[in-house]
Amino acid sequence: MSEAQDSATQKLQRGHKILTSGPGEADVLSLAFIRMHGALEDRLRELLANQLPRQRLDIFDVKEFTWAKILEFSQAHLGMSEADAEFIAQANACRNLVAHGGDFPWTRERVFQYEQLITQLWAAGSRTGAPLRTPGSAPRTSQPAARLGPFPIFTPRPGASRPGGAFSPFRPALHTLFRSKRFFYILISALLAVIFLVTAGSLLWNHLDLVRYFSNATPTATPNQSTRAPLLPPTAEATPSPRPTATPTAAQATPEAQDTLPASGCEVVWMEYPGEELDKMNRAMVWTEVVSVQVSGSGMAPTEFYRLVAEQNPFLVTDGYVFLKDKTYLLPRCR
Repeated sequence: MSEAQDSATQKLQRGHKILTSGPGEADVLSLAFIRMHGALEDRLRELLANQLPRQRLDIFDVKEFTWAKILEFSQAHLGMSEADAEFIAQANACRNLVAHGGDFPWTRERVFQYEQLITQLWAAGSRTGAPLRTPGSAPRTSQPAARLGPFPIFTPRPGASRPGGAFSPFRPALHTLFRSKRFFYILISALLAVIFLVTAGSLLWNHLDLVRYFSNATPTATPNQSTRAPLLPPTAEATPSPRPTATPTAAQATPEAQDTLPASGCEVVWMEYPGEELDKMNRAMVWTEVVSVQVSGSGMAPTEFYRLVAEQNPFLVTDGYVFLKDKTYLLPRCR
């Protein structure tokens, strides 16, 4: 019988002896140690996956992403100290020894010390304070090291699993993700509220501007009006090129469109005026830019013009008191 076969036989005999005689102290320690070591592996994989989400599938690949890579990535991305990584590497070597049928070499004191390290690394993969010394350099005492508290207790969800087929009871910190999403939603809602307020304010301002044009008894010049040159009808001194329907003449004025004001000595007549030069203007704008100059000697008031121009041009009411370029209007002027 070869040496390899003899070693396998001894391992089989030892396993049979443990199975038939019941667990001893070393067996209980090894069972607790293997379970805690596996829990630490699951926890470090979960922390690394949260830190490196793009490499999550690679991290949970049990065959390719070994303990050596776990410790390397934990030092680089979780801040694990070199001494703690060395301690865990020794624990993994001990686990491999027990998994292949070897005797569990650690004492109860060292198992407690390893559980203390796992508890301190559980939250973020690193711990505050001075790194724990390796078992070889730590002074031995007759009493076991003080424990920081019970091992985290969890209740696995039915059907919960992770990539690679191995069960993982610990899920990502969902509350942190929820907080990030909630902040994003609040930011988007605030931006939409600002856009809505700005749009509503702009519409309200335009509405008030239109109301001012229609309701103000004394029209005032607006910025648009100040930059536009006054539109004057054709006069006898400067007669533009004749247009059949656009050139006002006395013959075109109807008798009922004439109004004489003897007190001022200016006879007001209503004459046709082309709509091209009045396009999109209201009564106040027409009075300010056109009519007020033509009837300056008649004593006609703006309010009187607003009333008379609607009577002389009935279709102006249906157009919302807005002059259009495709129509011809009767406007007053002195003769």
